[in-house]
Amino acid sequence: QIDGGNFPKFPAVSLMEDQRIAVPSKDGSIRTTSVLTGECGQVYMGLTKWVRCVCISPDGTCVAAGRADGVLAIFESATNAQRFSLGQAHLDMVEAVAFSPDGKSLVSGSFDKVKMHDATTGDEKF
Repeated sequence: QIDGGNFPKFPAVSLMEDQRIAVPSKDGSIRTTSVLTGECGQVYMGLTKWVRCVCISPDGTCVAAGRADGVLAIFESATNAQRFSLGQAHLDMVEAVAFSPDGKSLVSGSFDKVKMHDATTGDEKF
């Protein structure tokens, strides 16, 4: 059990290489927790709305988040700084995010469509 957040009923979590999970929260935060000890790690703040899904980049340097209001954002793992935020990336809530195997692209899915963005700039590829 993960304490300290207002978590959605069925959150979309992401497993990190160092045996931590990243869990989205209704309060706009993303929290990492060790699956081995249950200890809370980093807390990413700055997303003021319900975070529906998260994904860790293949190299572990970034965390992507999709919000209930259609916003898509990427944070730097080392600093918790927001790399970019795409307001209204989708017309409906973002239900899934995933990095490409090389970490250069980010795919997001919603009820309206699937989109691919450059993971560094946020530019839409399709």
